[in-house]
Amino acid sequence: MRKTLQCLSSSNFITIFESPDSSNGCQDFFFTFKPKIKFMSRFFLNAKHWQVFILQFGTAFVGMIFYMIGMISSIKFVTTYTPNPYGGPPSMSETMPFHFTAGSIALLVIAGIFLIVSSVTQFGWMWAIGTKLGAYFSEETRKLNVKRFKIFFIYPLVYLPLVGTLFPLLLFSANSSNFNPVLMGITLILIIFGHLFAMFCMIHTMYFVAKTYKSAVMQREAHIGDYIGEFFGVWFFPVGIWILQPNINKLVNPAQGKVTLDSPNTDTFNQVDF
Repeated sequence: MRKTLQCLSSSNFITIFESPDSSNGCQDFFFTFKPKIKFMSRFFLNAKHWQVFILQFGTAFVGMIFYMIGMISSIKFVTTYTPNPYGGPPSMSETMPFHFTAGSIALLVIAGIFLIVSSVTQFGWMWAIGTKLGAYFSEETRKLNVKRFKIFFIYPLVYLPLVGTLFPLLLFSANSSNFNPVLMGITLILIIFGHLFAMFCMIHTMYFVAKTYKSAVMQREAHIGDYIGEFFGVWFFPVGIWILQPNINKLVNPAQGKVTLDSPNTDTFNQVDF
């Protein structure tokens, strides 16, 4: 059984793992840097359902309001008159180009901040359930593959912003003189497969979270018939959180609803890799 020592335990920033084959307590230590992810996981396990709902749905709702106000305030009506070649009255056309001002840009930035908070809340909650709730499995319950979950969880978060940034550059290069249709075709095929794999990863994340949750609640390995409802609860997060989170609060500590050092399988909880 490997020992776990913590430095800077008040901030949970550095955890030191002693090597299993170490004969000296001062030798063969592995330093693992863990920023505030552990604190975030504990927060989501202890948070009330209405708190998570406000952080996820409430911020998204407010963010969309700021976004719509910012976009509407950027619209500028332009009326164009075209002379009639036959001597009649000129024809009139109206366009609505966007004219961004400092005020509209500020509104869009505020909207972006609220939407980022909403996304971090939803994905942070799923990360907390997927990586931490397994500590509350019974000893007889088969442990799930958390490392695979982490890989599939992180891939869409890295891929989608990356392709969202590179795709406009790809379209811009299509209009340049150095356009290569073969390279463009290969790139589009890679993007299509990348999108499909990202969709698979997101479905796998919801599946894993639902199965982990149900296995912890039932104290045995859950099968698809057991957690199909929880899967859709994770998918439709603003609705499902009202059902799932209260049971998570009861699970982590039936008496206080808080994760403490006396929680079941504390060693497993503290040693879960990030």
